Amino acid sequence: MPTPYWLDAWRIAHARLNELRDLATEMGAPQDAETVADAHRRVVSAFDHAMLEAFARGAASKDAAPDPTADRAQIAALGARR
Repeated sequence: MPTPYWLDAWRIAHARLNELRDLATEMGAPQDAETVADAHRRVVSAFDHAMLEAFARGAASKDAAPDPTADRAQIAALGARR
């Protein structure tokens, strides 16, 4: 069964957010208001791009109608790994 596009989006966004966090840690950036605002803009941008990529993949693959039971199982599996 194909992975739902929203789950792909979550995974992509999560990976990008981790990359941003790691980059900020490596840079040792000060936590002033401007830095925090810039980080917030980058996070929002990363999430927006991830969602657009996932929607594009979903539209391109013409996924079958959503299966709520499978979606709940995947959400539960993700929650168990956290």
